[in-house]
Amino acid sequence: EVVYYPIEGKGSSIVRELRIDGKLPFSECQNLTFTRVFKNASEIKTDNSGNQIRPQQEESPMWIKTDLYDTLGYYSEPLQFYLEAGSHELEFSSIREPMLIGMITIYQSPAARSYKKPENVTSTETGYIKIQGEDAVLKSDSQLYPLSDSSTPSTVPNDPKKILLNTIGGSKWHSNGQWLQWDFNIKTAGYYKIGIKFRQNVTPGQSSYRKIYIDGKVPFSELKNVSFSYNNRWQYKTLGTEEEPYYIYLDKGPHTIKMQVVLGDIATLAQNVNYSITRLNDIYRELLMIIGQDPDKTRDYQFKKVAPDAVKGLGDESKTLENYYKQFVNMNGMGGNQAQILKNIADLTAKMSKNPDKIAKYFSTFSNYISSLGTWLTTAMNQSLEIDYIELATPEFDWESPNASFTEYMSFILKQFIASFFVDYNSIGQSTTSDKSISVWLSTGRDQATALNQLIMN
Repeated sequence: EVVYYPIEGKGSSIVRELRIDGKLPFSECQNLTFTRVFKNASEIKTDNSGNQIRPQQEESPMWIKTDLYDTLGYYSEPLQFYLEAGSHELEFSSIREPMLIGMITIYQSPAARSYKKPENVTSTETGYIKIQGEDAVLKSDSQLYPLSDSSTPSTVPNDPKKILLNTIGGSKWHSNGQWLQWDFNIKTAGYYKIGIKFRQNVTPGQSSYRKIYIDGKVPFSELKNVSFSYNNRWQYKTLGTEEEPYYIYLDKGPHTIKMQVVLGDIATLAQNVNYSITRLNDIYRELLMIIGQDPDKTRDYQFKKVAPDAVKGLGDESKTLENYYKQFVNMNGMGGNQAQILKNIADLTAKMSKNPDKIAKYFSTFSNYISSLGTWLTTAMNQSLEIDYIELATPEFDWESPNASFTEYMSFILKQFIASFFVDYNSIGQSTTSDKSISVWLSTGRDQATALNQLIMN
């Protein structure tokens, strides 16, 4: 466990290499990542048209305590090191960005406990809190700024005429280790359930995962890998099982909730697919030395004799990839393009191993499929998630429907349509006390124009 302070640098994550007794324990110690802390530089402001302006992000350094984790996210638990009795030497080497180290603790981590429903979760007084996603007080990345969604009236807050910053996350919140933190205050002590309105519409056919902390700690093991399924629309998830929610006891007073990106159930599969890519590339290079870059598709290369290991390897990888395909479908409860990539290369390698005389014919396709599998791995590790709001409530409280009715939706769309004739969404400006002003025309996007306008106004 390391207690560190991120010194101001170039704004990127801090990277260190760890050696014990002069040796690298394992490859994961080559690039240990330590996140920075950012916050909104100011409150959300509005321009002359009433549209909200995205606040700039500024670094907010503080002392941070963290265990050492695998940067890629293949292992969800902290890294573990075997140490003999006696004295040892720890050496951190700087790879990127400066930081201070306040303390290093070597300890044996207790086993994570599973959730156990409390015997009595009833409360004498109803407690309820709604936390808006855009109100995140701390974040690990300057790209995690508030976003605007006007696709539905159910997004809170919303306005058919104005641009409101009402969500956070999205495609920017996707890399292992990134996190967002919100503050909230409990007025009535007791057991609380947690509901989250979210949207995962970036990675088709695949769930995203988050580790959830309450007051800096994961309450129980079930919150280490919380899945959020794919759908183009907004969804609502109550943390818990299909039968009942998880109940967490919260004292009266201030608290924090933090959501951190993890690979979750996809971690082991992603690691195994990475190994398969390495093996398939080895097979490709072996075959390439025999048939060259542009093989003769009508020639019998006698692969069973000249490359028996490659032919056997194709058969082995076919079975392995078929198994990965089934795991992926079972994991996400659906197929889709992501699953089909695994299926396609499994079928192709099966054809090539069963009919070695067809290897030259499929060689170009084989190369392309290996590249597609590399793209699959990158996409599978993309854990995008967008948050509208988080709710906490005592057991007897019933959540209101997070979705708008058909009538509300149609009314909202109609108002947007009417507003489009009167509202100039291309105009950006802030209130000013000066009687002198100029008009500037830009061909860039709205975000770039807003940034330039903020520079001018400041």
